[in-house]
Amino acid sequence: MSSSNTLDPKRRCCNLFDAEAYNGVVISLAVIIIILTLIVVIINTAMAPSRDSVFRVAGIATAAQVVGGPGEAGAVYSYQLIFDWNSASILYMVQKLENTTTTPTGLYIAGPMLPFANTGPLTGALCGAPTVACDTTSLPGVVMGQVEGTIYNGIVMTGIDVRPVIEAYRQMPELYYIYILTNGVPTLPGAARGPLFMFSGFP
Repeated sequence: MSSSNTLDPKRRCCNLFDAEAYNGVVISLAVIIIILTLIVVIINTAMAPSRDSVFRVAGIATAAQVVGGPGEAGAVYSYQLIFDWNSASILYMVQKLENTTTTPTGLYIAGPMLPFANTGPLTGALCGAPTVACDTTSLPGVVMGQVEGTIYNGIVMTGIDVRPVIEAYRQMPELYYIYILTNGVPTLPGAARGPLFMFSGFP
């Protein structure tokens, strides 16, 4: 057997097939990896706005958290809010807990809290004056509804676009809170208050 027909043991890549086929396979695999990487990047890029634009907040509002007043003795409410920039809406649900007997008559988002202060301006009314009345009859013990398109912020009584409100809140959620008025405490500082930075995931 001539030396030209002897396989070089150092060329392990070519012991089973020639170098040209090997190079072709390597190039094909590299192209496939690049394509898959691009697909992952495109999918993540496409999904990022939705993940950042729709988010859920949950928490507990109590009388003990009310700043500037005693709140309503024994008032405890759970709440969930879904801020949806895509559809320009805020969905909300507030439920009475424990021995709470009074019914919410107003749900409000306030903030951002001012430096060295624990309160902030009214950001928007979810229900109650100056917007629609809270629905207290559809589901006993629960107030739920949706703000869509515009929101009343206590300054512009005709309502403003809800998207900038959502954007501003999303930048500094720790500076915002929800406060609840009831038929027992119908005025500020409110019956109960709760923070709005407890994210509970994306719908």
